[in-house]
Amino acid sequence: IFKGMNPLTEHFSAFQSEVPIDDDPSTKLNTNLIKKLKGFEKVFVCGQALSHCVNYSLRDLIENWDQRQLGDIFLLKDGFSPVPGYEHVAEELCADVSKIGVIV
Repeated sequence: IFKGMNPLTEHFSAFQSEVPIDDDPSTKLNTNLIKKLKGFEKVFVCGQALSHCVNYSLRDLIENWDQRQLGDIFLLKDGFSPVPGYEHVAEELCADVSKIGVIV
């Protein structure tokens, strides 16, 4: 998975950029990746920055996932760390997603 290849837009999420660019498909929602992930029984999420990249990726995944199957998504607590100074953002994400059924 490549992301952030277009310098004209920020690309925190693994699924789409912050501002999609019309003539650059790599900045738009990666529906093929989401479709592929839906083919698995469980999806485990981890990454470098919980406060930013993991946060945006997980929120995009949840937004495009069957809400009745959010328990199939696991956020690995040992698989990330927040950007220093943004610990509160990481804590909010964990609280938000656990309330809706994601396993943290």
